[in-house]
Amino acid sequence: MGTFTRFRSSGSSSRSKRAVVLAAVLCVATATLVWLGYRATREAQRSARLLLEQRTAEQLALLWAGLTQDMKGAHATVLVPVTSAQIGVEPPYDLADAFARGFARFPYPEWFFTWSASEDAAGVTHVFTRADRPPPWRETAHMGGPYPVEVVRNPRAVGAFVDRARQGAPAGGPLALFRTTVGGVDYQVVVNLLYGAGVPDRPSGLVGFAVNLEWVRDFYFEELLGQLARIDGESEDVSLQILDAEGTTLGSTRPPDLDHPPVERQFPLVFLDRSFLGILSAGTVGFETWTARASVAEGSRLAAAAQGLDGTFLLISLAALATVAGLVATVRGARAAARLASMKSEFVSSVTHELKTPLAAIQLAADTLVQGRYESPETIRRYSSLLSRESRHLGRLVDNLLAYAQLSDVAHAYAFETQQVCDLVDDALERFQARLSEQHFTVDLDVPSNLPSVRADRSSVLLALDNVIDNAIRYADRRRLIRIRAEAVEQNVAITVEDRGIGIRGDEIERVPERFFRGRNVKGRGSGLGLAITRRIIEAHGGVLGIDSRVGYGTAVELTLPQSRAS
Repeated sequence: MGTFTRFRSSGSSSRSKRAVVLAAVLCVATATLVWLGYRATREAQRSARLLLEQRTAEQLALLWAGLTQDMKGAHATVLVPVTSAQIGVEPPYDLADAFARGFARFPYPEWFFTWSASEDAAGVTHVFTRADRPPPWRETAHMGGPYPVEVVRNPRAVGAFVDRARQGAPAGGPLALFRTTVGGVDYQVVVNLLYGAGVPDRPSGLVGFAVNLEWVRDFYFEELLGQLARIDGESEDVSLQILDAEGTTLGSTRPPDLDHPPVERQFPLVFLDRSFLGILSAGTVGFETWTARASVAEGSRLAAAAQGLDGTFLLISLAALATVAGLVATVRGARAAARLASMKSEFVSSVTHELKTPLAAIQLAADTLVQGRYESPETIRRYSSLLSRESRHLGRLVDNLLAYAQLSDVAHAYAFETQQVCDLVDDALERFQARLSEQHFTVDLDVPSNLPSVRADRSSVLLALDNVIDNAIRYADRRRLIRIRAEAVEQNVAITVEDRGIGIRGDEIERVPERFFRGRNVKGRGSGLGLAITRRIIEAHGGVLGIDSRVGYGTAVELTLPQSRAS
């Protein structure tokens, strides 16, 4: 007839329009929830990134301000206030006091110095050094002071650079900046030039300080960054760094996160107010351009929280899907329970009618025979035939009810033995012989006797064949034809019962093996259990139930059973 629809497991694969609509609504709800979660997490990540960028920019501004103020502090607060009158005093106690305060406030000056003109062409030079960090070239001090400052008068080691400061200063300029080497150490020297009233183009005195650049690289910026981090409460989200002209990191508050781009500003390595750089002559200025950098710190809680939002979004999605899946399962379960309750109600009503009808016929025929109303042998034979037919129908109905009651554990009732297919078919047809004859059915039988035997429980397989043949008779139309054929298919034997009845609608074929289900075009009595029991029996034997049907043309039911190993 066509292609068989085979049933290998219980359950229905069809979907009603309501289920489709519900599934669509749930999909839209899920998509909306996931979209809202996506937007929420992305906005939260964006806010976290903006906050990190803001904190990074703030920290860089703090670092920039701290560098600017500290690096110009010694020049602005210590050198600028010194006058020509102060540097000419001998011994220079007042300057020692001022320079002691400068040493206490600013760590980078290694020593201060003054020079004043005198009758001697070389003038007088005083160098003020730290007692706790003396320069490598320091000679024995000529005098000491009340503060941790040692003063050296006219030291030979610094004479050359004092001469350079005097001769290299721009004519009439207020200050000089240059690099030099003293005692094998590289220094940056900042000098304020003091002029007398009568000689405006030649300095009458100098006051300045020298910065040990090697010490600056090793200690200064690391300490400064630590101080700035403590001022800001030691933020764990931002890393501050100082890099030299070659890009070498000289100081860092904490390791940076390389996955986030840094923000940075460059600054000249000069220990004075940078606004003075424009008035210095090119020949006297020697400085490098270094970099102040701020970036997201490694292990930043805010960055970790932003990254963790991806996991939050995943959990939202999974929760949404789980919710929808649970709702779908609940709806399907409720619909299945309602459908099953309706089917059971119809089943009880149908079975009640199914039981009453043969019982009433049996009782009527038996009462008629007992009362002896008819003495004609033909009439008695007709009533006896009625008794036999209704008894068989009642027996088959009871067998189906018993099989239905055992569906949950039916496999335990089977006694598998080797059976001949032709014997099974003959026995099944024998039960319907009288009914087939009365209703004038033609049976086309094609079951070869040499077919391989099958492994089956005889009574159960006969019940399955009874249900299929009974349906073929019950739903026949004017074409009273039943074809039964059997053939070997690989390691199985397929038994096909084909009728020319009313047929089954295409959208109902998959549901007819369900318990209590009856098609919309079915008329007459029936319990809706026949094919459900047949399917369960065949599957318990390791076989397959197949159905092929066309409305108005007929139905073919195929029972596939595995061959016996002994065959």
